[in-house]
Amino acid sequence: MYLSELTWTQLQQVPRERVAVVPLAGFEQHSLHLPFGTDALILDSLVAELISRIPDHVLVLPTQWLSNTAQHAPYKGALTISSETYQQVVTGLAGSVADAGFTRILLLNGQYENEAPLNMALREMRQRRSGLAVVACSYWSVVDSSKPGEGTGEFPGHAGDLETSLMMRLHPERVLEDKRARDGLVSPSKHRENVIQYARIDQRSHHGGLGDPEAASADRGGRLFDEIASGLAALIRDLHDGLLTV
Repeated sequence: MYLSELTWTQLQQVPRERVAVVPLAGFEQHSLHLPFGTDALILDSLVAELISRIPDHVLVLPTQWLSNTAQHAPYKGALTISSETYQQVVTGLAGSVADAGFTRILLLNGQYENEAPLNMALREMRQRRSGLAVVACSYWSVVDSSKPGEGTGEFPGHAGDLETSLMMRLHPERVLEDKRARDGLVSPSKHRENVIQYARIDQRSHHGGLGDPEAASADRGGRLFDEIASGLAALIRDLHDGLLTV
């Protein structure tokens, strides 16, 4: 069920036990072979699948495509807002949902850089609304990246194996297959996983990607899509039944 397709009086009849799903994307370059709108395209397909699989569990909000993508700014066409503004947008959306009587909220993330401001937004919401069961989940987190053939290169990467495989399955007409090329610069230090550092994506790549899209395929995209949809559906059921939050 999509909120955008309801009238306000129809919304009054929707059980408040449903999980309100807030898809959160971004708008930035995806290397040389995927479009700016990749994040939203993938999320839109995922929430449509969730509505098909668990129609009585979800109320899906419109995809929020604008986020804090400052590290992509050197690639013109990337659209960004400040981290502080993004946190206010997310908390405002969740607050509007809560004001409508829905207390179970999933912030479904589709862009890696959203994770840090989402953590801050979750902290603020928990402090302001103690009775709100709100969680955030990046869709790739339900993928077992240790399996052979999954997470080739950096995982989840950016326009790498994961996103390219999904797009080849969902929107093959928007993938420039002849432009696919491995990208990403990795520090040689064995301690790189032990530190937190910030670098723009143009400082970490040659053409705005991270990972190996050459290993991607539509078949892998189909398997990944099914695994992600199954994992998210199970997560939503737990949130719906009060098993996920404390």
